[in-house]
Amino acid sequence: MGTWYGTKEIEMIWHGEWADPELKVDERVANYWEVEQYCVDCCKEEGIDYNNDSAFGEWVRNHESEICDVIYSMTVAH
Repeated sequence: MGTWYGTKEIEMIWHGEWADPELKVDERVANYWEVEQYCVDCCKEEGIDYNNDSAFGEWVRNHESEICDVIYSMTVAH
């Protein structure tokens, strides 16, 4: 486990290649692909090349608070 794209609060949970990864903030755990799709859609709207790992990672770090809110809205506390 580690942080997602160098964020301070979003933890990446990898379950192996046969299960979907997850993103965790506090005690909230969300499906990685759902959160990533939200981020990709935002990048498209802002003209960010989401296929460029460096540009996407920078966008994620710059919008960490917003992404945390999205994770909270997608989940319930465990």
